[in-house]
Amino acid sequence: MNSTRQPSVLIVGCGDVGNRLATMLMEQGSQVWGLRRNLDNLAPGIHPVAGDFSNADSWQGVPETLDYLVFTGTASERSDEGYRRAYVDGVKSMAAVAESLAKAPRRLFFTSSTAVYNQGDGEWVDELSETQPQRFNGQRMLEAEQALAEATINTTSVRLSGIYGPGRERLIKRVLNRQSCEYKPAPITNRIHSEDCAGVLAHLITRDWQHLEVAPLYIASDSEPCAMDQIMAWLADQLDVELPKVATTPSHIPSKRCSNQRLRETGYQLRYPDFRAGYGSLLQQRDQ
Repeated sequence: MNSTRQPSVLIVGCGDVGNRLATMLMEQGSQVWGLRRNLDNLAPGIHPVAGDFSNADSWQGVPETLDYLVFTGTASERSDEGYRRAYVDGVKSMAAVAESLAKAPRRLFFTSSTAVYNQGDGEWVDELSETQPQRFNGQRMLEAEQALAEATINTTSVRLSGIYGPGRERLIKRVLNRQSCEYKPAPITNRIHSEDCAGVLAHLITRDWQHLEVAPLYIASDSEPCAMDQIMAWLADQLDVELPKVATTPSHIPSKRCSNQRLRETGYQLRYPDFRAGYGSLLQQRDQ
């Protein structure tokens, strides 16, 4: 770090990823505040800030000085309006609060999504690739990124791919229920373990605190994009489940491969570099 003092951080919408990030930062000696409506779900040691993250006027308990604000909130409903309220309004609220502090924070972070891409032929995408999302979720995420970039403070958006981990075991449950992949060809999926979501953010905060370069945009995904049927077949083998053969339908789900090269060039080492490592860890936890 740049001094013996560790950075002070407010995590806006402090849920699963936010709590994991807070725990990592507190282990390094940081003071961490967490904003959410239900304060009972904050991890131990986090200073509570009550409020609706999409409405800055409701925030109660924001410290007078902060080094970083990190938006990790999620939408309460999967709809255009729900995404606009959560992500666009949420980011604007975070920026407004940051700009109102007596001393400007060093940087604002936003957890965006690879849904901003619309490429669908299995091609690789990176931070320079075209973004023309056709669905509301990608459109609102891109709008939120643009709102963040308009802040008068340094900012970074981190585009997360599909998050899995403890409490996010939908694919394992599908296999246990003997539900096969119904698409042919199976879509390429991009994934990141929730521990790596938090790890990436902690890593970038540390870099910025050390006065190392932090870019305005990163993709955070593991190193092995993979077809859905291959992942499910591997899980079935690990779980000793025989998946039935089903009538397949042509896949209209866009397939792309998300490159994490820019992130890896910062020195970040994924805890779970591929789905085998990540799901293998989850399966071990289930057996304990």
